[in-house]
Amino acid sequence: MSTGEYLKTAATLTGAAAFTSLANTAIRDHRVWTHRSLDFKNESVGKAARIAGGHLTDTKRWAAVHRVHHSTPDANLTGFVELADYLDWLESPFAHNAGHPEVPDEIHGLDPAVESIDTDTAYEIGSLARELVGGFYQPARDFGVHEGTRILYGDGPRYLYEDLQQMKQDRQDPVRYDPDNLPSLHQIRFLLRDPHSPPLHRMGVLGVMHANVPLYSYAEHNFEDPAFRPD
Repeated sequence: MSTGEYLKTAATLTGAAAFTSLANTAIRDHRVWTHRSLDFKNESVGKAARIAGGHLTDTKRWAAVHRVHHSTPDANLTGFVELADYLDWLESPFAHNAGHPEVPDEIHGLDPAVESIDTDTAYEIGSLARELVGGFYQPARDFGVHEGTRILYGDGPRYLYEDLQQMKQDRQDPVRYDPDNLPSLHQIRFLLRDPHSPPLHRMGVLGVMHANVPLYSYAEHNFEDPAFRPD
């Protein structure tokens, strides 16, 4: 085989693999499993799709990540849940809350679309967001004065993704559900934020284009645990 023929064959195989990957993601992962808007009526077609695309992605994990994308578009609800946990703790008769700051009328840095949100609304959002992760995490049992001040008066953005190095470390140590030792809110943050959103990245669209695979991969590694995946 000549060099030209070899390159042509390699290009054909590469194109076929790329097309198979795209079709697998667009049809099987996306339409069949994520949105349930398509089904393979012919069983042999479904089996062929699984054989052709099964080695490319873990469909159930891909679908789980993409469902989070649709439930939290361009949002990171982690800060809202932390605020709701803290405000509930302040009201607890068992809280050692002496010296904690007064609750302000507005909270800054929770949403990329607005500079601040009135505290009652932010609390309501956090309370509703807890329904997405109820039973999956252990709220903090205690808050220090420094933490309370950060939660109530922090003025920097709290919705941004961590840097790639931190994400890489977290990806190597994915969280696992243990009902006897529930993870922290920080550990299950992948359930509360859009996995690839320009407003949540310091570099916007370019940042997500560069980090899209690590961002998706981070969430997908956590979805290895079927306890976190929707049915």
